[in-house]
Amino acid sequence: IDAPLSLPALHVPAHGGHAQLLADVLALGPANDRPFPRGTDLVDLAARNAPLQSKKPTRQTEKEWQRQGVNVRSTLWAGPRGGAAFTAASLMLLARARRPVWPWKDAPGMIVEAFPAGQLRAWGLPHTSYGPPSRPEHKTEAERRIRRDRRRTILKEVAARTGVSVSRVFEDTMTDCTDALDAYLAVFGARAAANRTLKLDKPANWKTEGAIAVHA
Repeated sequence: IDAPLSLPALHVPAHGGHAQLLADVLALGPANDRPFPRGTDLVDLAARNAPLQSKKPTRQTEKEWQRQGVNVRSTLWAGPRGGAAFTAASLMLLARARRPVWPWKDAPGMIVEAFPAGQLRAWGLPHTSYGPPSRPEHKTEAERRIRRDRRRTILKEVAARTGVSVSRVFEDTMTDCTDALDAYLAVFGARAAANRTLKLDKPANWKTEGAIAVHA
């Protein structure tokens, strides 16, 4: 899945590690307006383990992709376009699912953290500006058409590189919907974790922070 599966090491419980983190997030319970904790609830929980040393702390696995020129969202930034609410939902779902989670457990049916933009970057394909426009000045029909065309081009390039083709129906769906395209790209990260074909090695602190799986 394209979602963070842990937090920066300072904010993971010193006793119990990742498993305890999931238990602590589950204990937060859902907010009154959603089935998950708020991003601010997660930030408060993280700060109880250690004070935040920056406004947007990142994990080592995320820093590796920043060095590759790919934008990442901080798991503990609860401001505009932050990743804290997204991370809170992800961690609660992990706690509820009770499935093996890679890289802590390598087993059939494991959940793997993927990164569609990083996957495209690893393959030398366009990895920015293929989603819906976020800036008001870009929300035009012409810009939407440009981005649909970019997604269709990405699909053709992925097929050429991997030898994996999809039906016209699925191609049209992924051309029209960025989330569908990202879900498809995430499959290659899962395959990389299962087949030991990772683009980047797991960071040294993977037992605490986890790792993003991107196919070589």
